Amino acid sequence: MEYLKYYIDDDEENDNITSPPLLPTISNNSKKTENTNNNKNKNNNSNNNNNSNNNNNNKSNNNKNYNKRSIDLIEPTIDDDIPDIPLNLFQNINSNNNIIKENTSNSITATENKRIRLFEHVDGNYPSFIFLKIPKYRNDISDLINQVKEIGNQVGIREDLNDYHISLSKTFPMREHHIESFSNELRKILKNQRPFNIKLADHCCSFINENQSRIFLSVPIDIKFKNPVLKLIERIDNCLQLFKFPKYYNEPEPHLSISSDLLIMDQERSDEESDDTKERLKNYKNKEIIKDDITNSDTIQVNKVYWTIGKYEYSIELL
Repeated sequence: MEYLKYYIDDDEENDNITSPPLLPTISNNSKKTENTNNNKNKNNNSNNNNNSNNNNNNKSNNNKNYNKRSIDLIEPTIDDDIPDIPLNLFQNINSNNNIIKENTSNSITATENKRIRLFEHVDGNYPSFIFLKIPKYRNDISDLINQVKEIGNQVGIREDLNDYHISLSKTFPMREHHIESFSNELRKILKNQRPFNIKLADHCCSFINENQSRIFLSVPIDIKFKNPVLKLIERIDNCLQLFKFPKYYNEPEPHLSISSDLLIMDQERSDEESDDTKERLKNYKNKEIIKDDITNSDTIQVNKVYWTIGKYEYSIELL
């Protein structure tokens, strides 16, 4: 701890500081008398001041090292102002001294689930996509999902996706400064979009992602109900192009994905049976019908469009 020495006069320390006294009221008749007295006092004070100055000069010359008393003042140091850095902070710093931020985005989750990123992870990029939600708790939808899951177990596509939706765009990275303007533009484009109904088909198909690393077991939209979805995708593509984001596929086939599996070898789960399954799954083609005549669901009303940017979800109602 560092100290500063501050010197003060003993007389200065003992001075009493009081509030200034109230000034008395002076009548006009007494002003002359008061002025006369003031003049006399001024002369006396002048003489006294001269004597006082002489005394002070003598005191200064005779006692240059007049008595002073020192007071120790504590000067705050850096340690007093800033608390200790918590040790757990260093657990999030890598060998390059870069802070590893907690990330709940889809790209990180995909890596943990052995999924291959379609684009490189960059700080400040938020995985984004646009989609329709499916009422999975409706009895007819729940029955359809369970039926397709069973088919997936039979053919070797066993990973349940849980997040059931119909994609209207690819997954693409978005910078933070685009979030507000993109959302506003998408709302503007979809402002006059009317609600419509869709129905899922009576068969399930295989869909393979762009980098050929994963296969999905999905139920496409019935061809009789597909046209309004395709028009919606076209409007969304127009918005994506304004920001130079990737458009949807050239020949879109809107579908509900229910389960998936890797097409690449997984060393953690590698065994003869799983490797044989992988080889068999690679024989499936994109959009190939795996099983038909499944029990399809009733119509689903589409009255809202959703999009996620990072961990945040946005939506617009169709009126």
